[in-house]
Parts: sequence; structure tokens; C-alpha cells
Amino acid sequence: MADPVTGFLIVDGAVVQTPSSFSVGIYDESLPDSGRTLDGLMHKNTLCTKRTISLAWNNPSPTEAAAILSAFMANEYFEVTYYDPQYGETQQTKTFYLGDRESPMKQWFVGGRRWEQLSFNIIER
Repeated sequence: MADPVTGFLIVDGAVVQTPSSFSVGIYDESLPDSGRTLDGLMHKNTLCTKRTISLAWNNPSPTEAAAILSAFMANEYFEVTYYDPQYGETQQTKTFYLGDRESPMKQWFVGGRRWEQLSFNIIER
């Protein structure tokens, strides 16, 4: 039996460079009939609970930024293995898709090419 792939963040079975910033958002999707009734009582009617993970890498080189983006852009949906605060030290694997990407420029001159940051969200399918 092959050893399992280990890493902080794994996308479709491949370890991705550890991000500088990693934040898991946990949110509930509610049914359309959710809301407050005339007596002020909230009826949440939760359909499911999903995750949004905010990721950022500080000062990546052009090669590092391209490798990171390639891992997340290879497929429309991808499996991500990550640490989820709800489950303690046990990694979870869920299917995600990629949100908008942003990479502000830091410096770009001979021998000093760096992006200030590469950041984006991945959203659970």
C-alpha cells in the first residue's frame, strides 16, 4: 500500500506550497422559506453547511505563483485536503471550486521579480 500524501494543503492529490494566510469560513445555506415571521421569530431552515477557504501567499516569485494557480485551475472542481477547525487535528477532504484571483505587483525588475501577494477563495461545491 502506498503512503498517503501528507501536507498542509493538498489539491487533487498534490501538495501545494503552504499559504502565508489560511482562513476557513463555515456558513449555512438556508431554504428560500427561511426568515422572520411577523412575530419576530427566526426560522432558519438550514439546507446544508459549506466552507469557503481564503488563501494568500506573500511575495511569491512568478514561478511560484504560476505553480500555485495551476494546481487550482487544472479542473473546474477539485478535491482539497485541509485542516478544518470543526474537526480538530484531522484533515478533511471536500470538493471546491475557485473564486476570483488577485495578484498585486510588488517589484518587477531584472533579478527582482515578485508579486506582492497571490490571494483567492475556494468555495465548497
